[in-house]
Parts: sequence; structure tokens; C-alpha cells
Amino acid sequence: MAASICDTKRNYTRGAGPEPVCGLTFDPVTNQCERRIIRAFASPVLLMANIIIINNEAVNAELPSDTPLLWLLRDHLDLTGTKFGCGTGLCGACTVHVEGQPVRSCVTTIASVQGKEVTTIEGLSKTGDHPVQKAWIEEDVPQCGYCQSGMIMTSVALLKAKPKPTDADIDSALAGHICRCGTYSRIRKAIYTAAAAMPVPAPAPAKGKAKPAPKSKTPASGRDTKKGAKA
Repeated sequence: MAASICDTKRNYTRGAGPEPVCGLTFDPVTNQCERRIIRAFASPVLLMANIIIINNEAVNAELPSDTPLLWLLRDHLDLTGTKFGCGTGLCGACTVHVEGQPVRSCVTTIASVQGKEVTTIEGLSKTGDHPVQKAWIEEDVPQCGYCQSGMIMTSVALLKAKPKPTDADIDSALAGHICRCGTYSRIRKAIYTAAAAMPVPAPAPAKGKAKPAPKSKTPASGRDTKKGAKA
């Protein structure tokens, strides 16, 4: 099986040097795939059905439960907008949403997202007109574009949690995301542009003041409150 995987990945290798794809690096010198990938396919973990909701569609992933979510997305579902960068959760290129929260799909197993909702860059907007995507284009953010889908997914989650983020909020949210082209200033500007374009959520209705409990009537002194009682 490892050999066929190598043959498939060889088609992705372009230009000078190996190209990492879906957690797999093909070395043209040794003509072999990286060893950790081969070990993963030889894992003793039994195949099991993992029902995952991906972009609002139920997916039955009959793969080893320790398979990274990134492999499922790219290799099996052809959702290649999510990129492989480092394979250790350090660069942010593979970021997707799980239950609305940004996670690194290269280190997230399919077993850990069983029954949960996963959103990729493809599921963010069918027409690519999400305010963050439009702001990215308006501010001319992408250069090579490789890291941008992860940046966008994290920025969307940030603006959902904090519609008017500060510089500190942006720095904290994007910590760990690496842009090798160095477009960080454009990314920050695009987030502010998207924040200005996104509708501000309506404030929660104010809770009404509780009415004071009615005062109990005190019987007049010297009188019996029982009907018909003698004075």
C-alpha cells in the first residue's frame, strides 16, 4: 500500500525539491515516502466507521481511527483548500473549524471529531463571498497563498468571538500561524476591513427588573380575622 501511496504523491511533486502534501513528503533522492507515513498505514488500529459532519454533509470515514483529519479531507474527500505545512500543528496552514473552533487538522485524529461538525475553507462560503474572504482580496493579502486558508479560518473564528478585535486580540488569535511571504500587516488590515463589513450582532435584550413581592395585609389590632369570631 505504501508504494501506491508514493506513486500517487509523486504526481504532486513539482519544481525544485519535494513538495509536502497531506502529511506525506516524497524524497526524490531516495525515491521513498517519509517513514512515519508508512508506519501510520501499518498501524494495528482496526478500521472503524467514524461519522463526521463535514461542511454540513455526513461522512462515513472507514479509516484507522488515528488517521489525521487532514488526510481524510485532502486524500479522500479532495478538499484540498486545507493545506499541509508542518505536520506538527505549528504553522497553522491546516486550520479548520471543529464545532466552530479553529483546530490544526494535521494533529487532529478522525476519532476525536466523530459526530462533530467540521468546516473547511470550502464550506465557509459556496461563492467565496464571506466578508473575511472579500477583505483578503480587497487588501491584496495573498502572495503564494499557501498559508491563507488557515489564516482565514482562524480570523473568521476570531471575529465571531470578538466582532471588534484589538491588535492584541489579533496577535493572540494568529499566534502560531506562519506566513512565509511576510504579509502580516496586510492580514491585520484585512481583519479590520472584515470587522467593519460584518454585521454587528444585536445585543441581548435587557432583563426586566423583578417586581417586588406584594406586601401581606396585616389585620387591624384588636380584631379577629376569622369570620364570625366574637370580639
